[in-house]
Parts: sequence; C-alpha cells; structure tokens
Amino acid sequence: MLRQEVIANAHYLSEEGRGIRTAEFMMGHKVDVILTRESLAAKGPG
Repeated sequence: MLRQEVIANAHYLSEEGRGIRTAEFMMGHKVDVILTRESLAAKGPG
C-alpha cells in the first residue's frame, strides 16, 4: 500500500442522484478500494 486516505462522502445527504454523484467523486479521486460497513448487494436501481 502506498497511501491510505479517508474522505467523507459529500453527497450522502443528497435527495436524488447521490449514488452517481458519489461514483463521480470517487472516480475523480482515482479510488482503488472501497470499504463499507454494510453489504451493497441488492442496493440501487438495478
């Protein structure tokens, strides 16, 4: 591991589009790994 950084999700309180906005935010920071407290299975519009 070269570097570890924790960044708060600035979009978690958004009413709409928070998933897309968060994904764009992470892409902008070139995130390689995401750790979550809860499973993301069966989440989202799909």
